[in-house]
Amino acid sequence: MPKVIFPIASLRESVTRPVVFDIVRQVMEWSGIPNTTKIQYDGETDRNKQPGSSVGVDEEFNAFGTDPKWYVELDETAQATRILSTAVYYDDNPHVYYDDKIRAYIKPVYVPVDARLSITHRFTDHDSAQRWIDGMRTMISANRESRLFTVTYSYLIPKECMALVKELHRLRENVAGYGQDLDTYIKEKFTKKATIVTNAIGNNPEWAIAETQGEVVGYFEIEGEPEKGTKDSDHSGWNVNFSFLFKYDRPESCEIEYPLMIHNQLLSSKYRPTEAPAQVNNYQSNYSISSRALASMRSTRSPSKHGLPGISIPSFDEFIPAEIPPNTLRLVTALTSIDQDNPLALMTLTDFDDYKLTPEVLSFLNTEYPYLCKLDRSIFNVCVYRFENLLDFDRVEVDSNLMVRLKYTPSLRDMYHVRISVHKNPVMLNQEAKDRLRNNYTVAKQVIEALKPDIHTRLVIGPPLPGNVMTRKDFNNALELIDDEITRNKTNSVYQFNTVMSLLIGAGNRN
Repeated sequence: MPKVIFPIASLRESVTRPVVFDIVRQVMEWSGIPNTTKIQYDGETDRNKQPGSSVGVDEEFNAFGTDPKWYVELDETAQATRILSTAVYYDDNPHVYYDDKIRAYIKPVYVPVDARLSITHRFTDHDSAQRWIDGMRTMISANRESRLFTVTYSYLIPKECMALVKELHRLRENVAGYGQDLDTYIKEKFTKKATIVTNAIGNNPEWAIAETQGEVVGYFEIEGEPEKGTKDSDHSGWNVNFSFLFKYDRPESCEIEYPLMIHNQLLSSKYRPTEAPAQVNNYQSNYSISSRALASMRSTRSPSKHGLPGISIPSFDEFIPAEIPPNTLRLVTALTSIDQDNPLALMTLTDFDDYKLTPEVLSFLNTEYPYLCKLDRSIFNVCVYRFENLLDFDRVEVDSNLMVRLKYTPSLRDMYHVRISVHKNPVMLNQEAKDRLRNNYTVAKQVIEALKPDIHTRLVIGPPLPGNVMTRKDFNNALELIDDEITRNKTNSVYQFNTVMSLLIGAGNRN
């Protein structure tokens, strides 16, 4: 399923500015400053509207150079210690849009931020400034220089996300639809915090999410007491400078995930990748002497231990199932569509676009097909997924024409994948399955060499017996070698990386 991240527009106006004013107003109240004190925050433009700068009839609205005022400047930096733990692709933040019918969602990505407010407080006179400084000294003495704040803001949902939502809704209603118009759909699938905002004259409507963030930690950066301040050179006022620090999570982007197929319709290439993800093995690699030693640790291990083995059809499908049959390695995973004239038939095993099973394996499957959808009853396994969930094996079958079929009529609203795999530890198969494999020397040899490519260094598989049968000794010895390697991997008696991890190599000078 595609996962795309889009940045949020107008962050400075929709998030940063409201947060600054909320914090400043609460700091004023906390430190005993009248709420009539004006706030001047120019932001990055270094420009600020000056309402009341000309004398008028409304005396309360008139502004003078001696009026109390807070001049505020902001400096923000992302918290370096939390960059790697920021939730981007994994679920941690609540979804703002979620369609459980098609498995599509949008969720915000928050960046932890350290914010510093550099504040100049202009008092009307020196006595007012001194009273405030004395009050701050008492507050600090009582260990009250820090507290929790609440901030309110809104952020715009990226236009690209909304364009995708409209396309998902169109396909959702185009085939086997629910009879919902776009407005009804958005109101149902988006969070109740979603609202439409416009510019000052009511134009350019956009969807936005209104949020209130609590438990924002803030504190004065003051040692002992604030500075004494200085006299305003132009007026009789008195200026006191201090800094206030706070930490909050700033929404910076939105991540949207959606399926490749909706109601039996493949998304347009405008909304999905058209090529397979880049792989290291697709390119010629040249290493330095030291890096070649590190690369050898990766290249000597079987592909199944690097990630998902096998191939995907189509190549850009990044389908990851919720579960897989135990002890199986993928050969092919195919995204299938429903033929409305023959809805039970999903796909054939005889052709996978540019890929094919070997003629010997296909011939073997012509007699093996009754066991393919039964766990541990065949060296090969075929299973079907509805969305990401594995269907019960008794709801799927493979017929004599090697057609994978459902045993019930599917809904066009569902999405199906077919997975063809090989059992990676044939020792665990039932005896009948092992006998059928041993009785086909050609296929047994192909499977064994695929599961353990270096088997020739440990065992020489002799020629077949009459009737294309592998000797019991060769067959059992090969299966024991495969089982032994799997057992050693599980007991950590070989060198390998068993967990998701980051391997960092640093170099430094030694004096």
